[in-house]
Amino acid sequence: MHGKGTKWYLNPDNYRRELGLAMKNTYEKLSGRPAQKWLAEQAKTWDPLFRMPIIGLMFRKYYDWKISKIGGQIIPLKDLFRVLDLSEDHVVFPCPCRRLAGEEVYTCLHFGVVKDLYTEIMPKGKAMKVVSKEEIKEQVSKFNEQGLFHLVLPLEVPYVYNVCNCDLPYCWAWRARFVYGLNHMLRKGEYVAVVDQEICEGCVQTCMTRCAFGAIRHNKFRKKAFINIQACFGCGLCVSACPYGAITLVDRVITPVGNLW
Repeated sequence: MHGKGTKWYLNPDNYRRELGLAMKNTYEKLSGRPAQKWLAEQAKTWDPLFRMPIIGLMFRKYYDWKISKIGGQIIPLKDLFRVLDLSEDHVVFPCPCRRLAGEEVYTCLHFGVVKDLYTEIMPKGKAMKVVSKEEIKEQVSKFNEQGLFHLVLPLEVPYVYNVCNCDLPYCWAWRARFVYGLNHMLRKGEYVAVVDQEICEGCVQTCMTRCAFGAIRHNKFRKKAFINIQACFGCGLCVSACPYGAITLVDRVITPVGNLW
């Protein structure tokens, strides 16, 4: 489903309501609690398990296998806009990653059947905010300006229901991949960023500080920015940050790292 240039999250079939109802049944099996609360509680449980040397290694391998078909994938803002056009009933919740750090910031976007599901489970709940398509597009544009990367998520079935907008040091999916080795929690996007060396002015600090994946370096000989496409996740934050328009996104599959995810 992920990778191979398919852009599965742009398939209109993955937004069908019957898939959402299948997701609803999955949620009910997961103790009948709102996803935000469940994720926060699970993350508190996973962290200490992952840190234990032998048990942690076994648990990491098992969990990475378990999520191999349902993990999240980085997408750029331009594809997020298309996801928003394909989806309906947009709502936002406080970011569960930030909640673990004691902060409450509404950057976790849900859509489809989630609105009805939350209302059914938590009829008096106040965590959910309903937003229009125009409002959420404006919000995610601001998230992008702030340097938040976008992570699209399915659950068990290919039904797309959630886009996390997060950053370091909060993002649990980032830590899951880079600290605990759970690569399927945070898959690389379908793009990589490339620098036009003729346009780049070598300021680099603007784009380097936006990259959460350590893919951008300064070529001290050419005095230009250099992007390691093998390390690039295709989030596009460097593209929107470059004041000279020197960085663009290209499809990963047409590059030498097309099969390296």
